[in-house]
Amino acid sequence: MLLHPRHVCLCNGDSDPAITMWSLRWWPWAVAHGANPFVSHAVVPAFNTAAATTVPTAGLVLAPLTLTLGPVFAYNVVALVGPAIGGYTAFRLARRVTGATAPAFAAGYLYAFATTVVAHLTSLPHVFLAFLFPLMAELVIVRVAGGVRRRTFIAALALVLVLQLGISTEMLFDTVVIGAIVLITLMVAEPALRRRIPVLLGEIGLAGAIAAAVASPFLYYALTGPFPPKRADMPNSGALDALNPVIPTGVTHLGRHYFAAVSRRFELGNLTEAGGYIGIVLLVVYATFTISQWRRLATRVLFYVFAVSLVVALGAHLFVAGMRTIPLPYDVVARLPLFRSAVPSRAVVFAELAVALALAVWLAGRGRRRWLRWGVVAVGAGMLFPNTALPVWRGRERVPALFASRAYHRYIAKGATVLALPFAHQDNATLWQAKTGMYFKLSDAYLRFAPTSYSHGKDPALDAAVGQLLSPSTLDRAHLAHYLRVRHIDTIVLDAGRPSGYNDPPAVVYVWWSTLRRLGLRPSLAGGAFIYHLPARGRLR
Repeated sequence: MLLHPRHVCLCNGDSDPAITMWSLRWWPWAVAHGANPFVSHAVVPAFNTAAATTVPTAGLVLAPLTLTLGPVFAYNVVALVGPAIGGYTAFRLARRVTGATAPAFAAGYLYAFATTVVAHLTSLPHVFLAFLFPLMAELVIVRVAGGVRRRTFIAALALVLVLQLGISTEMLFDTVVIGAIVLITLMVAEPALRRRIPVLLGEIGLAGAIAAAVASPFLYYALTGPFPPKRADMPNSGALDALNPVIPTGVTHLGRHYFAAVSRRFELGNLTEAGGYIGIVLLVVYATFTISQWRRLATRVLFYVFAVSLVVALGAHLFVAGMRTIPLPYDVVARLPLFRSAVPSRAVVFAELAVALALAVWLAGRGRRRWLRWGVVAVGAGMLFPNTALPVWRGRERVPALFASRAYHRYIAKGATVLALPFAHQDNATLWQAKTGMYFKLSDAYLRFAPTSYSHGKDPALDAAVGQLLSPSTLDRAHLAHYLRVRHIDTIVLDAGRPSGYNDPPAVVYVWWSTLRRLGLRPSLAGGAFIYHLPARGRLR
């Protein structure tokens, strides 16, 4: 990636990171063209960008890089700089807590290389861009200590909330829920803070109200939808397995082979969402520290954060080695609108931050054999080292040469509606469009999860056509014609190169080519793509 930053990404190279690359191009494009940035008409049907993870904060901040060096380069900057900034903000927070630089550096390292961050580095920036959470905590600590005025605190926190809203509404929601529970717990369990917490809650609430007012247009679209479909039963399907904190998965270098038989039971083929590994060494040290230092207020606060975050991450039911067992507290709220859409396992990043801070406090403590403490933490940190042999951090851009140059101008009319094949989540068509600067419209672009129904029952023929497009061997002339007519398709583009979707076999290109030929469509080949021009919008010969 460092040698070819405009063509190789620090990601898996599939359609999920392509969503972010599209987003990095969409936000500056919408602003420059005076378009509504919250509803993209660059895709058909129009797409609500606020209700999805389109990272507007990164898109607007990195606009100069995206416009000059391209969306892949800008994505690489996000992937390289994001975790590093997270390590720095965690370092600042730890130094604020401990007053010591070296232990704070250790905490920053542990947070920057937390398994949740490393696992999501494969494809989901809205999760691995976790650098604002330590900053929020530092603002609260400084305010409680009287180191910042009320107005300054409220203004600074409001700004941070707006920035986090532009990275991930889901992670901000987790922050609000976990933060509220921790503060209420402190108010009940800590008499010394009982009078201060209500005042602090009021100031945080005021900062949140200001942030909501500033971001009200974004929030309006984010809360009103329409929402792209998500996987069913997210409070359970997206829950953290109870063994994950102590069992390494394929993203971790050490121990992955020894525990592969166990980790496969809860990975379910998705390494990204099984990112709760902390390691037995760091967990034992953290438990020992918590028990021995329980009298300290900082220890108890960190424990509350750790416990609440872990309970949330475990989801609605306790899963052990992939087996569903007893219900958990999350089950009480699992059917509420916002809770049922969140992925619980991602909340473990707050527990990882709490462990990193606790270890910094432990390292900064007085006593003999400090070298032994550092040795133990170094061993624990080594157990988190990523498995760099995985190809998921070296994804090559999969864009036909047609879109890598300006050759598309000769074959596609500006503003034309293009059906990209393979279809939906099976292609990188959003990256094709981003590379062209939104030159054409894209039909049913994959900008979240692949839905099972596009019309929600209003047009059964369209729903059937979508299902057939996801399985081309089943496609028939009548349904394809209906789809082309409803979506007003001008051009079909079939990627003639290596498949870019999830485990698509090499034969998928031939299947599509032969299917379209069977339906009477004849292509022209240009720039590594088969191009089908329709004689009239939405009609077949």
